[in-house]
Amino acid sequence: MTKLVAALVALAIVFVAALALTNPDEADFFHWYEARLAETSAGTRGLTGIVARAKETALSVSARATLERKSYVFFTVYRIRALDKRESYLGLLGHFIPLGSGA
Repeated sequence: MTKLVAALVALAIVFVAALALTNPDEADFFHWYEARLAETSAGTRGLTGIVARAKETALSVSARATLERKSYVFFTVYRIRALDKRESYLGLLGHFIPLGSGA
């Protein structure tokens, strides 16, 4: 029984360490966010494409200027005001999960 408990404690320590070591930073967030924006404007051409890329740039600049980052060691919450709406994201294990947006 003690070997099982020791193994579970060791597994829990490894999991907690993995959470802490893979907690994404601000650079990771912007790399992901800008790639996400680029996906939305990919494939658009002509005037529509120009407008889409201009909006993408405005969103990126706005997000960089308004970022609020709260790190909780094992995960991070990111809040931005992108043009006319607020958006929140959870950074966990090197990934980002949209939490929602509001006006």
